[in-house]
Amino acid sequence: IGCIGDYAFTGCRNLRSKDLFFPICTFVGKDAFAGSYVEGLSFGNSVVFGTGALKGSKVKNVIFQQNANLGKGAFQDCKNLEYVAFNGTACNIDELAFSGCERLTSLVLPMNVGTIGMNAFRNCTGLLNLQLPQLGTKIGSYAFYGCSNLTTLNLTNFNNTNVKRMQSMFGGCSNLTSLDLANFNTTNV
Repeated sequence: IGCIGDYAFTGCRNLRSKDLFFPICTFVGKDAFAGSYVEGLSFGNSVVFGTGALKGSKVKNVIFQQNANLGKGAFQDCKNLEYVAFNGTACNIDELAFSGCERLTSLVLPMNVGTIGMNAFRNCTGLLNLQLPQLGTKIGSYAFYGCSNLTTLNLTNFNNTNVKRMQSMFGGCSNLTSLDLANFNTTNV
């Protein structure tokens, strides 16, 4: 399957596959799996996710083998999501992409992240540690706001040269105990 259209599996509560692998899929449309009960997804090609592609679904883990561009609210309120791996070299994460994913504990980002949108990981209360790689041109306000169990934050490789605004980026991260700002430059922020 090269493309999964808008609303293709919306609300399919009886589609309870443990793992679905899409080796050549390059596009997942708007609300394609919203509210579905699919547990695991893996994509072999570079892929673009439309708005709300898996919003409110029961997905537990997602693996991107190549680059990924995630639309607004792509995984918003996926309460069972625990693990996301970006194994490609680059990704873009639009606003609200993982907002409200309370069980997300493991997030593997590629070395090049072009965008992390506003509220992208807001209230991901299960997130314990985070290493931000090189970042391209934009990181949105409130990106990690309310990640209340985040204890370790490594910004050693975080390139914020082009970042202009970081308002409340880590606001509400009340358990943050370790912060590495070795190469952090606040000239433009």
